[in-house]
Amino acid sequence: MYYYFNMRVLSSFSQSRNLKNNQLTGPIPSILTQIPNLKILDLAQNRFMGEIPRLLYWSEVLQYLGLRGNMLTGTLSTDMCQLTGLAYFDVRGNNLTGTIPDSIGNCTSFEILDLSYNQITGEIPYNIGFLQVATLSLQGNRLTGKIPEVIGLMQALAILDLSENELVGPIPPILGNLSFTGKLYLHGNKLSGSIPPELGNMSKLSYL
Repeated sequence: MYYYFNMRVLSSFSQSRNLKNNQLTGPIPSILTQIPNLKILDLAQNRFMGEIPRLLYWSEVLQYLGLRGNMLTGTLSTDMCQLTGLAYFDVRGNNLTGTIPDSIGNCTSFEILDLSYNQITGEIPYNIGFLQVATLSLQGNRLTGKIPEVIGLMQALAILDLSENELVGPIPPILGNLSFTGKLYLHGNKLSGSIPPELGNMSKLSYL
């Protein structure tokens, strides 16, 4: 998966903790939530277990949270949008369950949102359309229902991945309004009907 991310944000980080690609185990230490001015926390590709510490969601400065490829459990907290400066939220490849909270639309600072390859269920909430993310990846979960038409209003999307779920119904023609989207992944669902001709309006689409 390729991400679009504002590199100027990364260059402005003054303090980080990069512990990715190790064999660290156990729960995520709560002490990490007490590091002042922590802007990058990358714990990807370890063996962390348990839930994401709720205190972590109350950081006023955290901008990058990478938890990909662990064994984390629990649900997505409604507190996640308390991270008002967070641009990158990646929990790909864990064992998270439950649904995507309706409050997801309040995460207005997110640029990258990757919830793929977990065990998230339920429908994609309507409020997800209020996000202004460049990458939205929900691949490889157990999401049901139809693709919300409101996604067609997410003009900042460069990558949209809804593949390998249990989505049904037609492809919404309004997705043709995604003029900035270069990659659209819908495979591995139970979609029906015809391919909307409106998708031809996606002038930057390079992968369908």
